Amino acid sequence: MTLGFFEKIGLLFSRPTNFFHDIEKETSLGPALVMYLIVAVVIQAVSYLFMLSLSSTMSIYGRGSIIGLYGYNDPFSMFMPILIIFGLIAGTVGTFICAAILHLFVIIFKGSGDYVDTYKISTYSAVPAIIISVIPFIGGILGGIYAIVLAVLGIRETHDLSTGKAVAVVLIPVGIGVLIAVLIVITLLAAIIGSLGAF
Repeated sequence: MTLGFFEKIGLLFSRPTNFFHDIEKETSLGPALVMYLIVAVVIQAVSYLFMLSLSSTMSIYGRGSIIGLYGYNDPFSMFMPILIIFGLIAGTVGTFICAAILHLFVIIFKGSGDYVDTYKISTYSAVPAIIISVIPFIGGILGGIYAIVLAVLGIRETHDLSTGKAVAVVLIPVGIGVLIAVLIVITLLAAIIGSLGAF
């Protein structure tokens, strides 16, 4: 029996191991991509409306909101939808890239299954992270951690790897990504400090 949209979300939060067994019958990456896009669009819309409401409230209480200064044609209300669309496009492309990187390590650690299996794991694992991200301040961190946990479970169950190898498949690329991000930040800070010193 094919799982429904809300059944999938429920299982991702309650019984993720069962979820990854249930989606093995899906032979294409379409269902995972569609679910990702629906959740991403809904969460982006909710976030946009919240920020718009917050900005309007600040203008009412005289807090210098840009909406209070420019009305509803301010930069926020004009450019936020464009940023949302760009974010959705970038996120969609990112699902394919992340899955490709994960699958490379699946191959290195001699896992079974193909790219479609890895794509389903990677993309479905991101769905709860998007939902959890609505929690102020800590949502992004909690969502990221849970996405990693789900990806490890999915890789282990779908590609017939040990827990240790599944952890390595997921955490090695994450660690490399974090290292690259840190190096970029350090480089930018060094450039900024260097330019300030020139004055």
